[in-house]
Amino acid sequence: MRTNGLDVVLFTIVVCNLVLGYTALQIHDIVAEQTQITPRKEGGEANDIASLNDGLRSKRYGPETRELLVRDESHKEMVNSLVGQHDKETAVERKKRTHKTKRKHHTETRKDSHKSRTREWDDIFEKLLSKVKEKLKKDKKLHGSYIDKNSATKSKGKSDKKKDSSKNRDEQTASTSNKNFHDKVGDKTKTTQSKASDKSDSSKNKDEQTASASNKKMHDKVGDKTKTTQSKASDKSDSSKNKDEQTASASNKKMHDKVGDKTKTTQSKASDKSDSSKNKDEQTASASNKKMHDKVGDKTKTTQSKASDKSDSSKNKDEQTVSASNKKMHDKVGDKTKTTKKASDKSDKGKDHHKNSDEESVSKFLNETELVSLREALLVHPFSTWKFKDRFNSMEDLGVHEALLHDVVKNKWNTRLRHKLFKAFRGENIHLAVIGGSNTAGGGIQKDEGRTDGLFFRVILDWWQKTITPITGSHLKTRQIAIGGTSSDFFQYCHRSFVQKDVDLVLLEMSVNDLHELPYHVNLSLPIEQLTRQLLEYPTEPALLYVNLLSGRSYYQGCTNLEDFGQQLLSNMYEITTFNWRDAVCPVIDGKYRIPLKSCAVVCKDGHHINQLGHAHISLMVINLFRDLLLDNIGHVDELYEQVFHDEVVLPKPVFIAEQSKVITDPVCWTTLTPNFKKKIITNSMEVGVMENYGFDFVHDKAIGGGHCFTENACRADAYSGWTGRDVGASLTLSFTVPPLGHNRRIQSRSVVFATRTCWKCGVAEVWLDDDVVNRRHVRAESQYSQTLLEIVSLRVNPGDHTMSVKVVHPGVVTVVGVMLGPPDGPY
Repeated sequence: MRTNGLDVVLFTIVVCNLVLGYTALQIHDIVAEQTQITPRKEGGEANDIASLNDGLRSKRYGPETRELLVRDESHKEMVNSLVGQHDKETAVERKKRTHKTKRKHHTETRKDSHKSRTREWDDIFEKLLSKVKEKLKKDKKLHGSYIDKNSATKSKGKSDKKKDSSKNRDEQTASTSNKNFHDKVGDKTKTTQSKASDKSDSSKNKDEQTASASNKKMHDKVGDKTKTTQSKASDKSDSSKNKDEQTASASNKKMHDKVGDKTKTTQSKASDKSDSSKNKDEQTASASNKKMHDKVGDKTKTTQSKASDKSDSSKNKDEQTVSASNKKMHDKVGDKTKTTKKASDKSDKGKDHHKNSDEESVSKFLNETELVSLREALLVHPFSTWKFKDRFNSMEDLGVHEALLHDVVKNKWNTRLRHKLFKAFRGENIHLAVIGGSNTAGGGIQKDEGRTDGLFFRVILDWWQKTITPITGSHLKTRQIAIGGTSSDFFQYCHRSFVQKDVDLVLLEMSVNDLHELPYHVNLSLPIEQLTRQLLEYPTEPALLYVNLLSGRSYYQGCTNLEDFGQQLLSNMYEITTFNWRDAVCPVIDGKYRIPLKSCAVVCKDGHHINQLGHAHISLMVINLFRDLLLDNIGHVDELYEQVFHDEVVLPKPVFIAEQSKVITDPVCWTTLTPNFKKKIITNSMEVGVMENYGFDFVHDKAIGGGHCFTENACRADAYSGWTGRDVGASLTLSFTVPPLGHNRRIQSRSVVFATRTCWKCGVAEVWLDDDVVNRRHVRAESQYSQTLLEIVSLRVNPGDHTMSVKVVHPGVVTVVGVMLGPPDGPY
């Protein structure tokens, strides 16, 4: 049986106590004999004397005993002194033994811990040593395979050299056959062929790069007929590589006898084009003439390529390099060269349009024919092609002139927007994110129309797929990020949970929902500035567009929106394209008041949202802007051919954010709000768990909007889930972790934010962090409107594990829909 060191020490102490107790009894007996006192019982000297004294007082002892005690009173002091001295010595010895035992135990513990650490380090060292050995073995294997590969390459090169030396005879035979052919063809043809044959031996020693460069130069100078014959010659040369030199020479002789006027004409054209390159150095001119000569005529090129292909077995790789370089060169040729290449471009066009929408887009610039087709398609008015062509196809139907809708667009020539739209010229997909509230989600329209496919961004998508995609192959990939009653103060924390990483364009519709009171009475445009700065710093450098709408209740009360609280300053400072729609439908009269136009009613029946006509206005404004920019890009192809991405985006100083420390740079978000409960697109950056729950129930996918929908694919889908409490006393404790910001950040703390949904029947809750009940926050969720409400719970919270407690203190619904982390002192 295995014993522990502590057990041994305890056993030793018990034995020592027994021995000491027995020794004390013996000493007492000796003293009693000397003093003729009756031996006492076990229990200690002091206890015995105390009991005797008590016995005297209580008269429990007989007269003999009392007489004996009185007689021996003189010996009491001596007994007490002996017993006290003995007790002191015993205590000192016990203390020494205890100290020695503790030191021994501590020493053994340190030895054991040192041994355990030593064993751990030995295990780690053995693991590392084994990994190093395995890596060395792998390196040896790779090195061995590399040596084998090099040896195989060297042997292959030797065999190729032998083949080259044996095939020089083939060249002589081919040149002899060509010479016989030159005697029968005109003088100019003989001169051209003799130059090509004389320079053929010198050009074969050039590497693959020289061959590809000469092919590029030749390709720029050869016309439509020469390219056609070139393709035929390359196809025939591949099929005739395996023939022997006798077959090649015989076919050359037969072909020479059948050469007609067309062959001579083609050869003369090629020789004329080769003469135009004589200003270059001799080697380049001779090489280009040789290449051109090899590709003149249909049957003539076939026979010449036979001899040249057989003379070098390694030309398979050269042909692949040449074809790749020709393809790259073809993408960058000018307008004149593109005109001569209509036949080949038409054949390539079918391949380009065979791309799938999910396939990664390949950068291939449009040819001249496609550019002309695109220009013609863009000049067609949207009234004849867009989704509303049967309902809104004239200015009278819109109730406002198109020119007025065009004039209210600010910062049209956005550099980022021009570059992003230029991707369509290369056939690349453009990714669009639409962030907004209930107007963008389909509020009001679903009740009035029974469907939401008339939303402005869906009309833009329909026009793009009909006009741009068939010609360019570029698709507009749209993601709807619209949640009713949700404003920029929510998306400033949680935009990364919804926006796609490869986003190119962002439409921000926040001018209605941002009209609510903020803490510390800061400017109402501050949250959208926080969101704007973060979106502009995305790695893809997306272009932002503000879509400023109106609420139904403000439409008849001065048409107030976020533009009245400084949003126009942000548009100018950050160069954001802005659609100031209210200037068209609610103009300023006499420089004083805004009065809605009587010619158009743009409010739904519910009195809160814009109707189908309002969405038609916004759609036409965006479509016409895209048309203007794309048409302008066609005339500035060279300037926009390549977009330059910056290593670091430099933004201007904040407009409404008071301090740099309050700028949101690394937000963290956990939320149950979703723009589409049918699609799981949320990617939260933080996990939140439930530690304690009393009276809270989890609600799944509660729809924010209402109304019957006739089309399943075009219904409003924004919703929220979350833990919901109703009764007073219901409590919920959540757990989460605050991550560190990195070693380069001086301040690591964060602010913690709580999010809930407001409603008419909602209650009041108290929220606090960890055990800080004293600084709890009162969150009043009762409101006339259904909105997302945020409350800052605590500031300067250090990294680590924390808890958030929520307690219902007033009857009503309280739902937890989010926990966010922001700057240390909050964003306001």
